[in-house]
This record gives sequence, structure tokens and C-alpha cells, in this order.
Amino acid sequence: MKVLLTNDDGIQAEGIHALRRALLAVPG
Repeated sequence: MKVLLTNDDGIQAEGIHALRRALLAVPG
């Protein structure tokens, strides 16, 4: 699974990190 994340606050935004961690925690 490939996910492209974009955010007005930039990739360093905490919300993006939280979302990325949640996605990485999902198997497959």
C-alpha cells in the first residue's frame, strides 16, 4: 500500500506524523 500524504502545514506537521504512525501500524 502506497499513501501520498500532503498537508498545508508541511510534512513536519504533528498531525501528519500521527497519521503516518497509524498507517504504519496497520499490517499490509
